[in-house]
Amino acid sequence: MVTFSLKNMGLPLLAVIFFTVAAVESSNNKKKDSIRNQNSLIKNMEYGLYMLQNMNASVDPCDNFYEFACGDADDKSNKYYDKADNDMDRRIEILITDSHRSFKFEPFKFISDYYYSCKNLKKNHDDTELLNELISKLGGWPVLEGDKWDDTDFNWEKYVEKAISIGIVVDDFYNLNTDLDEGVVKFELDPPVSRDSESDLSNNKLSNAYFKFMSDVAIFLGADIDQTKELKLSLEFGHDINTLYYSKVYNEDDYNPVEMSVKEMIEKWPSIDWIRSLSSNTKPYYNFTNETNVHIEFPNFITHFEKLLNRTPKRVQANYLVWNFIELAIRFINSKTLWDYSQTYKKIRYSYTTKIDQIDCKELVKTDLNPLLQAYYIREYPVEERTKSEFHAIYSNVKNKFIEIVNSSKWLDSNTKIEIIDKVASIQTVIGYPDELLNDDQLKNYFEGLEITRDNFYKNYLNAKLFEKKIINFQTFNKVSSVKTGVDLFTFMYEEPNNAMYDIFDNFMSVSIELLRNYFFDVERFNYLNYGVIGGIIGHELSHAVDSENRLLKKTGLRYKWSHLSNDEYQKKETCMINQYKINYPTENEIELKAAKYLSENIADNIGTKIAYLAYQDWIAINGHEPNLPGLSYTPNQLFWISFANQWCQPKSVLSNWDDDDHASDDKRVIGTVSNSIEFSKDFNCPVGSNMNPSNKCIFF
Repeated sequence: MVTFSLKNMGLPLLAVIFFTVAAVESSNNKKKDSIRNQNSLIKNMEYGLYMLQNMNASVDPCDNFYEFACGDADDKSNKYYDKADNDMDRRIEILITDSHRSFKFEPFKFISDYYYSCKNLKKNHDDTELLNELISKLGGWPVLEGDKWDDTDFNWEKYVEKAISIGIVVDDFYNLNTDLDEGVVKFELDPPVSRDSESDLSNNKLSNAYFKFMSDVAIFLGADIDQTKELKLSLEFGHDINTLYYSKVYNEDDYNPVEMSVKEMIEKWPSIDWIRSLSSNTKPYYNFTNETNVHIEFPNFITHFEKLLNRTPKRVQANYLVWNFIELAIRFINSKTLWDYSQTYKKIRYSYTTKIDQIDCKELVKTDLNPLLQAYYIREYPVEERTKSEFHAIYSNVKNKFIEIVNSSKWLDSNTKIEIIDKVASIQTVIGYPDELLNDDQLKNYFEGLEITRDNFYKNYLNAKLFEKKIINFQTFNKVSSVKTGVDLFTFMYEEPNNAMYDIFDNFMSVSIELLRNYFFDVERFNYLNYGVIGGIIGHELSHAVDSENRLLKKTGLRYKWSHLSNDEYQKKETCMINQYKINYPTENEIELKAAKYLSENIADNIGTKIAYLAYQDWIAINGHEPNLPGLSYTPNQLFWISFANQWCQPKSVLSNWDDDDHASDDKRVIGTVSNSIEFSKDFNCPVGSNMNPSNKCIFF
């Protein structure tokens, strides 16, 4: 076993060595070719110091490689995943809150305007002009209009259509979900969201408090005191919906999912205007027809819900729907009185209140203007073109190595190889960001129609929601990506900054801009470090093309069959990994379930790290061997594995409280990967039969 002799001498001595080596480098130009340059040396030494801080060199790497690489990782403040998150959060906060910035590109001003319109919600006066205007657009609130309200022009399907058209999220009567399944748009109709406020009519104190809240708001907006009594009926209507929800959705006997055409839905529930109601969620990109198929989770709920609607007067329905809109709107409008009413009820209902300054305006910007904020972030904090270019070279090398090892596989038949290679070769990738984000004309086209001002937050909020729905529908029903058309620029984006993603249905891979810097990748670092971290991440995502969940999907997202021979061999390898996990962690709770549910990610870890390692060996064959890290007595190949493990270093407290539905704990990911690697055992001279070099390995390629 190789040990690090300076570990126990402490970080001060390391710092002396670090700057001494840097000084020598600075004075000796002849060494620049071997250690690149002074900046490269500093970058590599910084990374070496990070790895050293995590390591427990007293542990034999052949006994427990995770403990060897990460055993001293507890309570470290320099964890790079956290640092990258914190750095990005800090930069984004500056972009959002700096009111003195000049905006060369006008839409970026929306970010500041949205934030400050939110911050201006002081609730120190009453401005209900916009609220009253929206109520009027929705057809009026019967309790306000009294006898003037005419029910002949009302139906709830028409209300839903109006509400959605101005950006209001409507889930009072049903939820329509759209998704892409094997390249085909699927619709799923679910019951409405349960409303907590209406679930406690049996509790007189809460029921009375909620009714008073409704009445006070109505009176403040101009309703006659006696007229507000009718709101009791809409409260009871909401309670009936909730009761129906809990009796049908939580009753196993009522769970009877079916696939129905809209024509069949109309025949079964004829009083509901299904085409109008459903189309209002997807226009103008899709209009439902009689032939459209919809997956319905709880048809019995709809049967009883239709009966409830038919016996409920339209006036009660309208009062209920408009009230739900008003209750949610109170948070976003500048009315001290309405805010106080809501907080009075909240104190009774939940025993606490929310101060207006507790509204997190920064988070609302991140959520509601996410595409715009990402475009702004990339403009303000770009990466050098050289970085993107060299990153892409690693990506190409790893991808090509994947294709090569599939092609040379002995257990796959030729037809299956062709399908896999075709899928992997066809994967389209955005690294960091698509170049279109730097094109003003394309961004202007993308954000056309979005209106944000500094003086009315709720109007901004509705405009943002309307724009978001438009983009989601466009993405879903046109089934495009930025790579394919240059229009849909944000399908590659997601909330986690330190991540990469593979979308099986679009056969599309994206790499966050944060993976092109910080701990993950640096053009000044030795490539055994870059391949160990980012090469493994790239390999992992590419390998999802052949994991246990996705292997039977073609590049188009449609299913196909493997040959019996290839399929049987693959299943043997799956069984090997499942059994290996169960044998290694026999005392773990729900071990059978975990071994199966972590399978796809474990497969991607094993294949992805292997192809990254082999791709690095190809790079060496062309470019020659790289120097060791100064001061560390490990070979470049060993440092590949140590850098791979370091991205997963966690404090023991995190590992002992692991809670992830898809991924095994980080220590198990490291151990599971290296213990199945012949290359790792060779690099660390691990004897056969040691913990990290078991005689029985699960190897896919």
